[in-house]
Amino acid sequence: MERINLDQIVSKVNTLPTIALVYDRVCEMVENPDVSAADLGKAIAEDQTLTARLLRIVNSAFYGFPEKITTVTRAISILGFEPLKNLVLATSVMKFFDSDGSNCLGARLANLWSHSLACAVSARALAKRIEHLNPEEMFVAGLLHDIGKVVLLQTFPEETKCIFSLVKVKGIPFLEAEHEVIGVDHPQIGSILSKQWKLPPRLGESIALHHSPNMAQSDAQQTAAVHLADILARALQFGSGGDDSIPTLNRSAWDALHLPMTRLEPTMIEIEREYFRSLSLLRPSY
Repeated sequence: MERINLDQIVSKVNTLPTIALVYDRVCEMVENPDVSAADLGKAIAEDQTLTARLLRIVNSAFYGFPEKITTVTRAISILGFEPLKNLVLATSVMKFFDSDGSNCLGARLANLWSHSLACAVSARALAKRIEHLNPEEMFVAGLLHDIGKVVLLQTFPEETKCIFSLVKVKGIPFLEAEHEVIGVDHPQIGSILSKQWKLPPRLGESIALHHSPNMAQSDAQQTAAVHLADILARALQFGSGGDDSIPTLNRSAWDALHLPMTRLEPTMIEIEREYFRSLSLLRPSY
């Protein structure tokens, strides 16, 4: 099979629908000191599907607020602008995993969604235990870490079939199979997509370098946390990233986290609990 070059990837990525336009607008408004919670809530409310998902999430055990929140404006006043922005991004990304689930592509997207959600929950749990990491930002970083695989599944279906076949026949990691089949890997593709979507540099870096966190420059700790979150999600076997292998923990990434080994067991327990809570809240339309 002919190898894919980066120009082809860029061409395909440019034809993909961008994340919801409301996200771009929210980002601009958050940076404006004159914008109020009411202004931001009104902008988000223009997308009814997004609004419904947001309210369902903020009223869930995921946040545990004592009173029911009935408007986005109220949610913003409680959560704050930045956490709300991250939540908008997370819910906007869900549409890329949409499938009727009736074919092989649908099944693979469903498995990849479950793995991505598990990584997001793992990253959030780690952020609670690591200084300087924001739990909401880390949730989004974990959710998006394998977005390059989604691009492959959606835009290069035949090549992706060959990658999955090679993983099965040779028993090699998905990343290695990508290089053998197409010569490009999902972190590279994710990096291209993050630039097209104009995501924050440290978020783009955690997507591009979650398999090589020692190369991070923008935010080594965030990238290291996504790297570890991916490993924990795989160890718990929630969904599938395309293979059954568990990556080796990068030593420099572990050192960057300053996380005592004794904290891992309670973290794993929290991840398992929160994963099943989140699964019912954040689910694309399979």
